[in-house]
This record gives sequence, C-alpha cells and structure tokens, in this order.
Amino acid sequence: MNETSPEGFTFLEGFTFALTDIERPFADARALSALAPISDGETSAALAAERAFLAELEGSCRTPIAGLARLEAGRLRFRGEVLRPDGSERFEVASEGAPGDAERLGREAGRDLKTRLPDGVLAKGG
Repeated sequence: MNETSPEGFTFLEGFTFALTDIERPFADARALSALAPISDGETSAALAAERAFLAELEGSCRTPIAGLARLEAGRLRFRGEVLRPDGSERFEVASEGAPGDAERLGREAGRDLKTRLPDGVLAKGG
C-alpha cells in the first residue's frame, strides 16, 4: 500500500484530489463514450470507494481524514482513518469486496467508523 513512514510512523496518504473522474450522474453518454479510451477501471473503483468514505464523513481538505483503496487479487481493499486535529489519536477502518461494490464499501466503512468516533473528533461540516 502507498503509505508514508517518516521517522518510523506509518500514515495513510491523504486523498488524491489530483485524479479526475467524471461523476456519472452529471456526465452524458457522449462524454462518457469519449473518455472511455482513457478510463482506467481500477482507478475509477478506487476513487469511488475513497470519495464515498470521505462523503460519508462529510470530510474536506481541511479534515484529518485519509483513505486508500487498491485492487489486489481481484478484490478492492480499502483502509481509512480519522485523526484528532492535534494528532493525539487515530481511528481506523478496513473493508474489502468486489470492485463493482466500491461506492458501497466506502460508504459502509465511513458509517462504521463514524459510529465509533468519540464526540468532537470531526467538526460538523468538515
């Protein structure tokens, strides 16, 4: 997994906002057809899980939330975490499933983690 390990600590990377993906409800058939030759299914599945996790937690670029989804041996593996703003505590979740269930996996991981977070870890509105 893509993790960073400065000084012996292991952290998940933040979300990759530089990757772009067309949101299906807003893209017409012509646009999707034009983009098909450059679309990567693995990347799209990973983005769907990561974005669903972030959305479920109402996160933004200002919230201490990380997630990483990867396709391994035909399965989508997702890891996510939330940190207290001061970094004093870390709360983790992991899930895996079929790539076609990417959005569901991300949302369920977010819901699971949200139920276990102490009050005040995530500020309302991200």
